[in-house]
Amino acid sequence: MKEVQKILEIVYFSQYRNLTAKCNKNFEEFEEKILQNGLKINKKTFLFSVMILFSFMILAGISSFIIPSGAYTRVWQGGRETIVPDSFAWSQAPLYPVWRWITAPIEVLWGPDSRLVTGIIVFILLIGASFALLLESRILEIILARLVKRYHGKRYFLLAIITLCCMLLGSFLGIYEEILALIPVIVAIALSMGWDALAGLGMSLLAVCFGFTAALINPFSIGVAQSLAGLPMFSGIGYRMIVFLFLYAILVFFLIQYAKKIESHPEASLLYHKEKNNFIIHALQETPETHKACLWFFLCLTILCCIVLASPFFPWVQECSLLLVGFLLLISGVGAGFWIKLPSRQILYHALQGILGLAPGIVLILMAMSVKHIIVQAGIMDTILYYSVSLIPKTNPIVSVFFIYAMTLFLNFFIGSASAKAFLIVPIIAPLSELIGLTRQTAVSAFCFGDGLSNLLYPTNAVLLIALGITGVSYRIWLQWTWKLQIIAAMISLIFLAIVATIGYGPF
Repeated sequence: MKEVQKILEIVYFSQYRNLTAKCNKNFEEFEEKILQNGLKINKKTFLFSVMILFSFMILAGISSFIIPSGAYTRVWQGGRETIVPDSFAWSQAPLYPVWRWITAPIEVLWGPDSRLVTGIIVFILLIGASFALLLESRILEIILARLVKRYHGKRYFLLAIITLCCMLLGSFLGIYEEILALIPVIVAIALSMGWDALAGLGMSLLAVCFGFTAALINPFSIGVAQSLAGLPMFSGIGYRMIVFLFLYAILVFFLIQYAKKIESHPEASLLYHKEKNNFIIHALQETPETHKACLWFFLCLTILCCIVLASPFFPWVQECSLLLVGFLLLISGVGAGFWIKLPSRQILYHALQGILGLAPGIVLILMAMSVKHIIVQAGIMDTILYYSVSLIPKTNPIVSVFFIYAMTLFLNFFIGSASAKAFLIVPIIAPLSELIGLTRQTAVSAFCFGDGLSNLLYPTNAVLLIALGITGVSYRIWLQWTWKLQIIAAMISLIFLAIVATIGYGPF
């Protein structure tokens, strides 16, 4: 909640005020309306997620009285634990009292997965602090302003470049909520080109979600999911890069065609008869300090990419790569703050604000992980796997991977957080994938595809509703504009999932 508030404050109330909005109503009323809507949506979404996860916890506890206990034989092969497929045997149910259903989120912190859970929580806090500092230093806005200045005369090329930048933000850094700070800027660019707010949302929100889907090294989706699945960190990046290029080409083609359409026929815009919010963007006052901050940011990104590329060759890097990425991003944010001469107290303040902004996510992660903790302690995890295998056709890997994809799509309606959702279902689908003849990498791919694209579809997604509220676009118009694109993107995802299910996408 505080993170959304801070983002909106940076966009609309910063001392530089490079972006302003003009409405038929009073400007202050417009700002207040945006702020109130954002806070309301964010709070309700968090509480809704808590209620859903609590329901899953209770359901898991009740299942311990209904589902009989059983276990597979597990062996170590190639440095990892695997399940022997035909070794399931029934066992006596352990005593697991009801009161431990409620204490499960705390027990997770010293349970078998405590090291993994603690590491990911620390990583998320580092990300929160780093992004808060990067937003305060306005680096991303400066980069966009540079692109506009350089390519303003090449409007379609500029559209493609901005779309690529936003996709990379989602694919590399896992930016999603943070795009709210840039949406008004990119909408302003779109309007200055003679397009509408939908084109601006396409270059920003659509692009980030497409990048989130084709997660190259997205720490929140691919990073957390691969950690939970026991896969080498950021492995399989080559295939995901192909997916990234396909989705990028589809999105750019869609946006350029739409831009040309409303240039020729302005009345074709779905917002043509609607009262518009006219955003005006002014030239950013870039200083030598902000220039150095941008160079520092790009240096840190270069080192980050080197770490990802080196991780397959250095096991010690692979084991701690998630934390290395978090610390490196924190260093980039702190360094940017120093370069723009923020006082140390302000750097510490904004870092703490960023941490507090993501702190509610820790509650969701612990609650989601407690679902697995309950069913494992009750001795019914392997029984659930045993029954799940019987429901999924083992002879058809394509149907199996589609099942995992559909499961993620369903859960994303209720739980928007990628990391919380990963904690909830990856511990189940990872071993399940091996039992039904899929690789764990394939299961993780199905999870990432199902998580990313549906963020653009569900009205329960807070960021989508806030973005629509900022730009004055209704949910109905959004669906009317994007439904064909979303179907095409979903079909592309299914095709790529069918391919990975067939080729044995690995390493395992």
